[in-house]
Amino acid sequence: MGMTHPAIVDDDGSTHTGTVWNGAWETAHDTAIDAAIAAATGTPMRQTVSAAPSGDFSTSSTSLVDVTNVTITVTTGASAKVLLLVTIPCLIASGTAYFDWNLDGVDNGSIQGVVSSTTITTLTLAKLFSGLSAAAHVFKLRVRSSAGGAITMSMTSFMNGSMTALEFR
Repeated sequence: MGMTHPAIVDDDGSTHTGTVWNGAWETAHDTAIDAAIAAATGTPMRQTVSAAPSGDFSTSSTSLVDVTNVTITVTTGASAKVLLLVTIPCLIASGTAYFDWNLDGVDNGSIQGVVSSTTITTLTLAKLFSGLSAAAHVFKLRVRSSAGGAITMSMTSFMNGSMTALEFR
């Protein structure tokens, strides 16, 4: 399926109004991205699903908890692969934050640890899920504190979170 190309409309047909947009370049660029992904994964991209996590989140739990609003649902085909990318602003007061992925209510067990940062830092995490059945799948980001130190994510500030799922077959 590949990337969906945006419809480009000239406001009044004069080619002098509206947004300056090079549709041919955009199409070539998106096609090149599709080709690079297919070459890297061995399969063409089927779909892209995005979400914009919002709101503030804070925890000092030493057990895994859902990061509020950092969730995405993707309806996949059979034997699908999904590459999940999450970018969030994060502050860790002390200790280490351990992140895990949850797929359809089951923790993945692939903990990614992040050492403390006393200033808000943009954090990007990635995970490839494979062998998914043809169904709607819910992906969530979960976190725990190593020693009860506060973990804060402020996605209502100037830094917003993003979550993208790329499905391949």
